Amino acid sequence: MSLQWMLRVVLMSCSIFSAGQSHAFPDKPVTLVIPFAAGGSGDVISRAIAARLSARWGKPVIVENRPGAGGAIGTVYVHRQPADGYTILMNSPAVMISTELLRGNPGYKTLSDFIPVTEVFRTPVVLVASNTTRSRDAVSFFDEARKHPEYSFASHGSGSSTQYLGEQLKASIGINLIHIPVSGEAQMITNIVGGHVTSGLMSVSGAHKAVNSGGAWVVAVTGTNRWQSLPQVPTFRELGYQGGDRMSGMSYFVRESTPRKIVDQLAQDMALAINDPKTAEATAALGVRLISTTPEQTMNSLKSEYSEWQGYIRKFGNVTEEK
Repeated sequence: MSLQWMLRVVLMSCSIFSAGQSHAFPDKPVTLVIPFAAGGSGDVISRAIAARLSARWGKPVIVENRPGAGGAIGTVYVHRQPADGYTILMNSPAVMISTELLRGNPGYKTLSDFIPVTEVFRTPVVLVASNTTRSRDAVSFFDEARKHPEYSFASHGSGSSTQYLGEQLKASIGINLIHIPVSGEAQMITNIVGGHVTSGLMSVSGAHKAVNSGGAWVVAVTGTNRWQSLPQVPTFRELGYQGGDRMSGMSYFVRESTPRKIVDQLAQDMALAINDPKTAEATAALGVRLISTTPEQTMNSLKSEYSEWQGYIRKFGNVTEEK
């Protein structure tokens, strides 16, 4: 046997050995980063999904909260990790985009610095009013608001998606509610129930909490159809108002340059976790609709939302800037 042939055999053997020693993804713990405080819908849902993924993979799946700066702290953290699929971001596309477009350079570009893996859930935004108002239906409330310039609406903060949604709805309905930014939904509910704020745009679970407190009622919801847990509440669309189809939700993202094979596996495994009956059971009280999409579908939705946000800013300006 020639020396050249012997060398070729050795190299082939090494190649076969190395292939046999390669590990399938994941071969170590995976981290799901939530750029918001613990206890929110995204946090609760991610912990339920993490349990299912951990059982499937046989590896720990850790949920890590990194709140602050409109979600930018956690988002930038994920962008700085290796592009290997072991650090995954769960974020609201609306929050990612609004933070990027409204607050200068947050340290990332939504469309180019991340690969969307799958959507996770969708839910409407709910307009809730204080019981201090005299009306108890949407049409009467909007008529009342036209007569009372002191009426207000709370959002999740200056420049938030709920503020822009409120501005869009105000223009469509023909009312001029004063905007009141608050630091969180718990504060929003307290202010509405206490009569300090006339109304607010919040989550489905927040709306149920406000109503159950005895100090608030639900005016209308966004979306194209009535929501399953609020069947008596009309949509803005059926009331004849434009701009109220927007749904809220979150998606999973990995860093750009993550190998396509890993992205596809994550999408497939996350779909199984999202659609697992145990996940639905663990998240039933949140009032959301779990959903799984392909990376391509998720990117198309992300691009559409980016375009919508550019339109909002052209129409209403950068509301975070001092006038």
